Amino acid sequence: MKLTDNLRGALWICLASAGAAGMSMGIKAVAQTGIDSWQITFVRSLGSLCIVFPFILREGVGHLWTPKWHWHVLRGVLTAIAMLSGYHAITILPLATVTVLFFSTPLFVTGLAAVLLREDVGWRRWAATLVGFCGTIIVVRPSLAGIDPAMLYALTAAVCFAFGLIITKVLSRTESPATMMMYVTGVSSVCTLPAGVSVWIWPDLPQCLMLLAVILCGTTRSYADIKGFAAGQASVVAPFTYLRVLFAAVGGFLLFAEIPDTYTYIGASVIIGSTLYIAQREARLGKKITGGGP
Repeated sequence: MKLTDNLRGALWICLASAGAAGMSMGIKAVAQTGIDSWQITFVRSLGSLCIVFPFILREGVGHLWTPKWHWHVLRGVLTAIAMLSGYHAITILPLATVTVLFFSTPLFVTGLAAVLLREDVGWRRWAATLVGFCGTIIVVRPSLAGIDPAMLYALTAAVCFAFGLIITKVLSRTESPATMMMYVTGVSSVCTLPAGVSVWIWPDLPQCLMLLAVILCGTTRSYADIKGFAAGQASVVAPFTYLRVLFAAVGGFLLFAEIPDTYTYIGASVIIGSTLYIAQREARLGKKITGGGP
C-alpha cells in the first residue's frame, strides 16, 4: 500500500505530537527527582546543539555568517525565555493544562503578524483569535485573588514563542535552515547556561537517562514537525498536532495521577476550535501553519 502525501504528513505529525508529549512527561518526571527546570532547559538546549552541530559542519561554517545575525540572536534569546518559562510551568501544572496554554501560540502569532508584519488579517480570523483568547481566559480563570503564577509562566512561553515564530517567518525568506538551527540552539544554550549552572546538581544514571529522553523526544518533535508539514497539506495535517493534548492528558493521568478540571476541557475545546479555523484560513491563503509552543 502506497501512502499518500497527506497520510505521510499526518503520520509524521502524530509522531511529532507523541514526541512533544513525551518531552513534557520526561521534564516532569526528572523534575520530580530533584533536578530543577532551569537545569533541564540548559541540558535540553545543549543536547540539541550537539545534535545539530555535525550537520552544520557538513553544510559548512560559512553559513554562520549573516548580516542578520542580530535577528538570529534575538530569536535565540526568545527561545531560551520560552523554554525556561515553559519547562518551569510543566513541572508545576497538570500536563494537559500547560499543553492547552501552549496552544495559544498561534493566536498570538495572528495578532503579532497583523501588527508587526502588516499582514492582512480579515475579520473572520480576528474573530477566531478573540474566541481563542476567551478559551485561554477560561483555562486561566482569573479572579479577584489573581492568576495562578504557573499559568503565567506557560503564557509567557507562548508569547515568546510567538515572537520567535514571527522572526522565523521573516528570516526564512533569506536565511538557510542550517544557519537558523545553529543560531537558535547556540544562543539558547548560552542564555540558559547561567540559569542551569546556578541550580546544577550532578545527575545520577536514571536522571541522565531521563534527560537523554527529553533531548531525544524534543529533537524528534522538531524533525517530525518539519517532515510532516513538508509532506502533506497544512490544512490536512495541522489538526493532528492537537493529539499532543490527548497524549499529555493520558500520560499525566497514568504517570502522575493528574485529572484536568472541567475548565481545562472547555478552554481546550475553544482554543483548538479557533486555531483550527485560523489554520484553515491560512492554508487557503498559502501561509505556513505553526503549531504549539515549547
